[in-house]
Amino acid sequence: MKAQIKALIVQLLPNVELIPYILFALIPLTFIYFLASSKKFQASMVAQLIVIQLMTPIAYYQIADIRGMQPVYLWWLATLIVVFLSRISSGKPLNFGKFFKFPIILLLIATFVAWINTFTASSQHAFYQAGFSRSTLFWGSLLTPIQIMLTAWMVMLVTEEEQDMAVIQKALMAAAIIFGVLITAIYLKLGAQSGSSQALFAGRFAINDIMGEENNGLAAIGVFLFIACVCMRSHGGRLLKAVSIGAILSGILFTLSRMAWLAAALVALLLLPKEKWLIRIMIILVFIGLYLHSHTIIINRLYYGTEKTYSSKIEQLDNISANRVTIWKAAWAKIQENPIIGTGIQTAVRLPGGEIANHPHNAYLRTLLDMGIIGLVAVFIAYGYMLIISYQKSGLLFFSIISLFIMGFVCLEFHPHKQNYLIWLFYAITLNEPGRTKLPLGADGA
Repeated sequence: MKAQIKALIVQLLPNVELIPYILFALIPLTFIYFLASSKKFQASMVAQLIVIQLMTPIAYYQIADIRGMQPVYLWWLATLIVVFLSRISSGKPLNFGKFFKFPIILLLIATFVAWINTFTASSQHAFYQAGFSRSTLFWGSLLTPIQIMLTAWMVMLVTEEEQDMAVIQKALMAAAIIFGVLITAIYLKLGAQSGSSQALFAGRFAINDIMGEENNGLAAIGVFLFIACVCMRSHGGRLLKAVSIGAILSGILFTLSRMAWLAAALVALLLLPKEKWLIRIMIILVFIGLYLHSHTIIINRLYYGTEKTYSSKIEQLDNISANRVTIWKAAWAKIQENPIIGTGIQTAVRLPGGEIANHPHNAYLRTLLDMGIIGLVAVFIAYGYMLIISYQKSGLLFFSIISLFIMGFVCLEFHPHKQNYLIWLFYAITLNEPGRTKLPLGADGA
């Protein structure tokens, strides 16, 4: 009976080739929803920007094979112009100083210096040997941080009013639903249902190929969206909040990222006591339902690499972690070449066998590689500052940064990057959140 239900679910799902087109069709629908919710064109444009920056690059990647200057940048530029002109015409301050505090500026400077190191390096630099070009360096490593920070600045401006804060929160819940359903649909459609080792990664590789992003990065975005759905007020109603939580938890599960599972479970344990009973029951039921449906997948993933006999614990850890120990050793050796300022943004690592790893699979080593000790200090100052200002707020930014530090041991980036894009939006929202009389771990749910 269970197998028949699974087969029926798979048959009802659309072909994955249609997914990018479905995303495009959702764009005008979500914008109409945001416009109807806020009655303000400016706030609706920013809300829509949040959704399309998370979702539509996938559609561009699949439909037109577009690289570099993606059309999403045009919406971003149009939104930036509208927000800027609206602010000027209303006589309200731009509040750059409110957003770009010294710790944030320090991190941006460290990021830019690392970018200069790579851009001015010879063709022998590991970044170029890994197959990347200066065009990729410009669009992906310079423009993206600028785009992220200015998007967050716009979010800060529009969330100064409670009504506009509500539409931004609805945008995050909409993104959580789309994101979670999309990953779940891809996995169930293309991943086999048996949960065997081969089937386990068939679905995971399908998500990689279709989404155009590796699973650990997608999982991190999912964890941040989960935190947002739990911490935010129920502006769209408790049902919408419950659905968004269920969808994004399903998406996190099927990324098969074990560190993301740990981060999501930890956040759920810490935040459950502060939630209303309906949300508590929803989260518990989702966990139970996902386990009953996919317990074989979960168990196989948790015990991945432990079924063999190894000559040492280090060899076993290397296999369990998908050769991360080997990559970490090579990255640490590379760091010694320039430990103070690093060797440049997105430095690749040459492994003992001659292969090139484009990422050390550790955000701490990534920062040391790219920006050196100075960069790592800048990271801790920036995120430490954000932890301090978020400590007596809703927990949105606080728990997201804690999760970033946890998942950073196996993946991600600390400088402004598409994988931590939501952290900066949460920083912007936190600047306008009212203070609480209780701390995040003991705060009452809204």
